[in-house]
Amino acid sequence: MDDYLGPATSLPLLGWTSYKNMIMIASDSWEPLVPCFATIGQLQLVRCLISFKLQSTSKVIIAK
Repeated sequence: MDDYLGPATSLPLLGWTSYKNMIMIASDSWEPLVPCFATIGQLQLVRCLISFKLQSTSKVIIAK
């Protein structure tokens, strides 16, 4: 990421080392969130499956 981005020119006092530290902190903070996002995604899939099953069951009952 640091190969493509650099410090903002409007912040001349910030310097490149401070910028690299901020990028590293932002990059490291994503690591613990990945399992949480995976769990949320799996729960959303289960929710959609349950919703689909309930809707299809109610259509069969109404059709009879």
